[in-house]
Amino acid sequence: MPQTTLPLPPLDWLRSFEAAARLSNFTAAAAELGLTQAAVSQHIRSLEERLKQPLFIRLARGVELTPEGAAYLPHLQSAFAVIANSTRELFEPKTVQSVTIRSPISFAVLMIAPKLPQMAKDLPFVQLQIETIHTPADYGERFVGLDIRFGIGSGSFAGRQADRLTRETLTPMASPNVAKAKDWTGCRDLQWSARGKCGASGSPSPG
Repeated sequence: MPQTTLPLPPLDWLRSFEAAARLSNFTAAAAELGLTQAAVSQHIRSLEERLKQPLFIRLARGVELTPEGAAYLPHLQSAFAVIANSTRELFEPKTVQSVTIRSPISFAVLMIAPKLPQMAKDLPFVQLQIETIHTPADYGERFVGLDIRFGIGSGSFAGRQADRLTRETLTPMASPNVAKAKDWTGCRDLQWSARGKCGASGSPSPG
């Protein structure tokens, strides 16, 4: 035998029922919906006939839900909430928020740039602007936004709230001649050109 499906009640009937159930009053529901009390009563009467169940107990003042009406109400309210949220997310104008990040150029290129496509998907209404810093003195300029800085220890900066983003691991590098030296602890820590050889005294000699 074919399965019979109960026709979906009209939306006006459901809205009248939800408002009357929430407010426990047909007149108050009518005022909220911009309808007459007679129209709300007719909607609910038609709904009860469609469902073949009484949804309200009519009292001298106001109304009271029957067990069937009380069971039906939260399902309708949940469905209305889903419709309202979907409508808002899909069709309401979105405000684009502009966020500026100031960062050393190396961090911007190596860490931020590769993540931009995913950030655009995750934050579609955020317009990201990136400013690069070349020298520490640049941080002294007046700036409103997010700073990414190299810090030591807790990364405390005057006038700024700081959170650690990552940790840096340093790896010593040396030419084979320096690495083979018995004592290279006296060599300078940083050289612009590492072509020199480490002499017996531990100081680099020009190459």
